[in-house]
Amino acid sequence: MNVIRGLFRTLKPLTSVTLTMKNLTNLLLTGMLCLLATACFSQTIFTGANGTNWSDAGNWSNGLPALDNNGFIPSGLSFTNATPINITGAIENHGTINNSGVMIIETGSAIYNYGSFVNAGTIYNFGAIFGCNGSYIGLLPNINELETTDCQLEEVCDGIDNDQDGQIDESCGCTNPAACNFVSQATSDDGSCEFSTCQVCTGQMACNYNPLASIDDGSCEYSSCAGCTYLLAPEYNPAANIDDGSCSPMESCSCPADINQDEIVNMQDLLLFFAAYGSTCNQ
Repeated sequence: MNVIRGLFRTLKPLTSVTLTMKNLTNLLLTGMLCLLATACFSQTIFTGANGTNWSDAGNWSNGLPALDNNGFIPSGLSFTNATPINITGAIENHGTINNSGVMIIETGSAIYNYGSFVNAGTIYNFGAIFGCNGSYIGLLPNINELETTDCQLEEVCDGIDNDQDGQIDESCGCTNPAACNFVSQATSDDGSCEFSTCQVCTGQMACNYNPLASIDDGSCEYSSCAGCTYLLAPEYNPAANIDDGSCSPMESCSCPADINQDEIVNMQDLLLFFAAYGSTCNQ
């Protein structure tokens, strides 16, 4: 028993003599499963709401684990199995697995054991059981032997700390650059992309131009900010940024340098000149 207890932490060395076709196949399967472990369609979490029975769907947040519904057993929870069960998909265990019946791990499926695995029954392992620094106690599985690996999974957007770094969904967000809430640092899309809040006017010459907008909704208008933009014209409108041709021609006077017409040519006239410098006069 003590010899078996540490099997997950001891990798059986492979030499040129022991590297058989079975060993090679298992290694390839290990790599494939590590890549596929996070590529699931959904996830169900063991809650133990009705007890510790694996086969009771009421003990799972999203029904029984399946090929497209990976299972997650949180720390502090344990399940027992005394009847035959089939493991399909990926099972991530941070709690305790107690098997006293028959467990069949289907081809292409795997158990990632970060917690405790106690086997007093029979395991037909056509897939893989990864150690993930967890403990395994009891009878060894049939068919495929135990695998040892650090099992650091990639972070996926499921509300769980998959990569065991103390942060939950830290790389998740909207990854679509065209969306209003695009997150450039996100590497996993969490389905939050939306395209409505940034749909406003993107025309830079429009009165209602929004420099933060990324999607034009056809609302641009050019009338509310139109008016006389010539600073020295009597009709000058400081709120206007589009000239509508309403400025009247400047009348001639005996003292053309008296721009503000206070009968004195001084610094204020010079400042007005510089302010108007470069503007276009209406003909």
